[in-house]
Amino acid sequence: VTFKLTGADAGKYETPAPVRIPVVIEKKTVTWTANGTASTTYAAGTTLYENLAVTLPGTDKLDGVLASDLAGITLGSGYTVSVNASAAGTVTGQVLVDIGNDNYVLEPLTVDVTVGKVQLTNIVWSVDDFSFIYGDAAAFAITATGYDADGNPYQMVVNYPAGYGNANANAYLITAVPADAANVELGTALNSKEVHISPASFVVSMKDATYLGDGTSTFTVGVEGELPAAVRDMITYTNKATGHVFTSTAAYGKITVVATLPVSGNFYFVDATGARVNKLEATLCINKSVIASTGPEGDAYNIIVVGEDGFSADIVANLSIPESLGRAIRGFRIH
Repeated sequence: VTFKLTGADAGKYETPAPVRIPVVIEKKTVTWTANGTASTTYAAGTTLYENLAVTLPGTDKLDGVLASDLAGITLGSGYTVSVNASAAGTVTGQVLVDIGNDNYVLEPLTVDVTVGKVQLTNIVWSVDDFSFIYGDAAAFAITATGYDADGNPYQMVVNYPAGYGNANANAYLITAVPADAANVELGTALNSKEVHISPASFVVSMKDATYLGDGTSTFTVGVEGELPAAVRDMITYTNKATGHVFTSTAAYGKITVVATLPVSGNFYFVDATGARVNKLEATLCINKSVIASTGPEGDAYNIIVVGEDGFSADIVANLSIPESLGRAIRGFRIH
């Protein structure tokens, strides 16, 4: 530091010798007016995304550099950032950038890191044939798995439209969507399939039946065939002669029973020849047995097995005659 004397009496004095004084020039702080950016793709089970390439803002986003120094500022390249993230979205990290001028202190750059959703490129379905028959449980068991470009699998949810499962002349359109929709999206994958459901056909018959009754036990006839319980419950039975609902009977005699089959767009009925049917009928015959011995003493005894509508073919009669009675019988007939 040098000195200079001024004033009216300056000449009366000798100017002091120069003095050296240490001076500290502090670095100037520079801040950013914009954030850097980086990106990655969500990976299931990963929470730490490391060494992501950072795109820096331009030097025009530096606040605090003297205009005279700005032309000499260089930001360099190859900066990376590591961040923690548990889901797709945007998180922030920080990175230190060197501006190549020791006169400045640059604050850390905030980096906006975008963790993008997985993009599916292909969907594999659990079935190849999308044609079903009404009632086939497999139509409701279709599954799908999505895959990204690297072949990593992702669970999908299959959605069925309203009315799905009924036979339909038009195809149903089912769709598969990512189960983890927050982190996975369809991308270029095709996610729909057409499903065709045709009416089911049931082969049915109804057979005549003859029983030996006792006046108490009840008997019936019914439609035979492999039918779902829900379909069988829809069949109605009537007494053909009276038109009344029929379930079973213990009464002796013959009844013609008519089975009316349900009409539905989901199924139909055929007989053994393949012809469609909507009604079937069969005869139920319940016989009774009567054992009678007739004739005055000394005449022949008749043991008669009869049915109300004729002789029953279902009856086997075994007759044991005591020896004393056998000597008295002169004739014997079975009708």
